[in-house]
Parts: sequence; structure tokens; C-alpha cells
Amino acid sequence: MSIRNSNFIINSVCELATDSQTFLLATRILSHLSLSLSQVDERYSDNAILKLELEINPQLKSIVSIPKGELVKMKMTRNDENTVITQGFKSLKGCMVEAVGVRKIQVHGDDNPWYSDVLYVSPDHVILIDYMNDACQLLDTSFNSVCVYRLPGYPWQVSVVCQNEIAVSMPEKKEILCLSVKDNTITHTREVQTRHMCCGIAIVSQEEMIVSGPCGKDSLYYWSLVTLNGKEKSYHEFDGEGDAKTYVALNTFKTRIYISVFCDNSLHCFGFDGEKHFTFKHQDLDRPQKVAIDRDDNVYVVGSYSHNIFQLSPDGILIQIITNDTPNDQTAMCFNDEGDRFLLTCFDSKDVHEFKFALT
Repeated sequence: MSIRNSNFIINSVCELATDSQTFLLATRILSHLSLSLSQVDERYSDNAILKLELEINPQLKSIVSIPKGELVKMKMTRNDENTVITQGFKSLKGCMVEAVGVRKIQVHGDDNPWYSDVLYVSPDHVILIDYMNDACQLLDTSFNSVCVYRLPGYPWQVSVVCQNEIAVSMPEKKEILCLSVKDNTITHTREVQTRHMCCGIAIVSQEEMIVSGPCGKDSLYYWSLVTLNGKEKSYHEFDGEGDAKTYVALNTFKTRIYISVFCDNSLHCFGFDGEKHFTFKHQDLDRPQKVAIDRDDNVYVVGSYSHNIFQLSPDGILIQIITNDTPNDQTAMCFNDEGDRFLLTCFDSKDVHEFKFALT
């Protein structure tokens, strides 16, 4: 985790800092890597099976020119020296995606579900938001149902507030519900009212969140920064098409806001100051739904009607269009903690699909 955090910091500094600031950070990062290596050696000193080595990329002369996913790798060698396992932080940019399997979820309701969102809330639990059955379903990592919490009408997107709390958007009620997820149970903690329909939601901190949705006027949408006490700190409007629901995602350092607009076939990117960085459209992107961010800050947009997933750079440059074995009418996706796998849900389906990146 320390190495991964260092990678994230390097990526941000390379984008925003001066050359002198970048050089100073590189020195600090190298000291952190040495500390991580010593901690690993200490932890595994009594292990007679594995030898561990942390290797820094020998091309690391300028961290500006090295992708952060290729800065370091950990090599584990069995004591018979016949087997070498290498683990690193390979970039996900342009990597092939492979289907792992399909999990059929036990549905709690009379109707087929519409899983409008899916999210890992911890290494041990997954949350499914069932729009059609007004439910928030907690699963273990084997996708067995742990508990179901009934919601007061049509939930849409979910975001993690802190270790034991999530927030769920309730568009028709113009409300955000905060729920405690603890000891395999879900309980209500508080609610926050919003100005308009609140569809997309992304937590900025334990005090603030971004919400988005239609303004109630045709072809006009909004996003706002709202405290978890209900105070609106900023409000911004932008043009779109139709009057449909949106999804929101934030980059790692919470400096950029990504909003998908279903009817507009578009993805919009804003800074927290309200400046629009870009609008992405593509002839093969039809009815975008969930937006997700991977460990490298690449942006993913789920094309519901086009049956594909777009992988974009943080600046909105198309990297690849993922179509391998992706199902029809997909709605939401999320990454696991390691960032090498993601889940994908579909409209009117009990199935949750799992995919992995071919990191070779």
C-alpha cells in the first residue's frame, strides 16, 4: 500500500509540480522504497520458503518519463530457485480484459432486479443497489447474500463515506441516505436533502460529496459540492440532452469530476472550481451509464446500448474500447482493491459478471 500511494503521489506531482519539486519528491520516494524493502525483509525473515527483493526500475533517471505503474516491482523467489514470481504495478493502460465468470445473485423481491450500481465496500463485502426492488444488498466476496436493506424508493448510485458508512442517492426523493454497514448489518444513520434530483454521488471526504443530475429543465444538468450536513457549498450547471439520470466519479486526488449523461451519449469532466476540462463523445458510445476510475486514474465509461466499455486517459483521450465478452445492457462497474479486476452488472438481470486484466 505504501508503494502504491507513492506511485499515486508521483503521478500527481509529474502533472502539476515544477522540475525542482519533482526532483525533491523523487529523493523522498526512494527513501520510502528502501523503508518498504526493509519492512518486507523483517516480516519474512523467518520464512524459509520465499526470498523477497524490491527492484527499482533501472531506467528511473527522470520520473517524468517513467509510467508510475512501472516504477518498482517485487520479486519473490522460492528457496529452491526454480520458481520466480514477480509482482509489480503494471499499468492498466490498453491491457486486454478477460472474462472470469458470472455470479447469479439471489434476488430479494418479486421482480427481476435492476442493479444500478455495484461497489466493493471492503475487501470482504460488495454492495449491490437494486433500483427496481428498492433495496441495498450486502454480499460477501463469494457473492452470497449477507443482508438486504429496504430503501424508501428507487436508489441509484452508492459511494463509500468511511470504513463503516456508505451514501446512497435517492433521485425521486431528492435525498442522499447515509447507511451504516457493520457486523453484517445495514442500518440508517442520516439523510441529506438536495436542490434537484440527486442521481450521481461521489464522496470527496467524510464531510463533503459531489452530487449531480438533471435540473428539471430539458437539456440542463447540474453538479454541486454538498456537505454531509446538507449545506450546498458550490453549484454549477451544464448543457446536455434530455432529462435523464447521471453517474459521478472522482479521480484519485479528488481534483477532477467525471459525469456521464445518458441521453447525451457524453462524458463531462470538470475541475472543482467549475471549469470544464473536456466533453467526450464517440460514435460507438451509446447510452453511457456508470463511470469508474482505475488505480492509474484511467477513466471507464459503460456503454449500455453499445455493449462496450470505453477506457480513457484522465484527460479524455480514448485508449481502447473493451468489447470482449461484455454482456448486453450493462449498467454499472467497480474495481476491486487491487485494481486488477472489476465487476459489471446488467439491466434486468440477476447476474454479476467478473472480469480481469491480462497483466503479463
